[in-house]
Amino acid sequence: CDSYHQACQPSRLTTLPSRVLYISDEHVSVFESEGVQARYSALSYVWGSGDTLRTTKATISAHTRGIARSTLPRTLEDAITITHYIGLSYIWIDALCILQDDPEDMQQEISRMDKIYSNAYVTIVAASSTDSSSGIFATDTSGHFAREIQPRAWTFQEGLLSTRKLYFTANEVSFECRDNRDATFFWHNLVSEYSSRLLTDENDKLPAVAGLARHMQIQNGGTYLAGLWAESFQSDLSWSCPEPCSRRSTQYRCPSWSWAS
Repeated sequence: CDSYHQACQPSRLTTLPSRVLYISDEHVSVFESEGVQARYSALSYVWGSGDTLRTTKATISAHTRGIARSTLPRTLEDAITITHYIGLSYIWIDALCILQDDPEDMQQEISRMDKIYSNAYVTIVAASSTDSSSGIFATDTSGHFAREIQPRAWTFQEGLLSTRKLYFTANEVSFECRDNRDATFFWHNLVSEYSSRLLTDENDKLPAVAGLARHMQIQNGGTYLAGLWAESFQSDLSWSCPEPCSRRSTQYRCPSWSWAS
């Protein structure tokens, strides 16, 4: 892929996200990148309903000094181990690289999710993991894609934007890169697929797909209107959602004619 796939080359060296985890043998530490350029991995996984270790305003100072790898949830520790084995020193994991109790920091970093995943050297997909503590090498699922991660809406954007993906399931490890997949995604198909996926927070519905919309706008132009496009507005209004379909929000999120309402 590095040697022969032209479409995969832009992610070979890039500016790191605002924060990443620096990996050493015994611990990891939150690293404020400040424009440093290097290869890094990103993790796509399911948090689950339980508590997970996270970086907050109260813990950022301690996490910058170091986090013992033995204290990390299993899925995160496995991803760090994989990253280290493939020769990378940095990994981006949302729970530890975003201040989880700082709305301003969360909004800023969520708006950069498209760049974080598209610029990552590789995205590690914990496809069999049911939560942050179950581990990447989980054994309770069958088939190529896991039951837990497939319905999760955020992973939809993460998967489409990633240049390279390493899928870890109970049965196999598989690799996919931008060069060996169909790069043309029709918006109607995206809406249909995305609408059937689950969000922990219903207010994330438009932010979770914002990166895809931004990429399509860069490539094709157009005016983006709350999940629809002005240039194809009439046909976009014919959207439908296959079962199981997420329900309308109890709070106003966008006009009722949008699939994101």
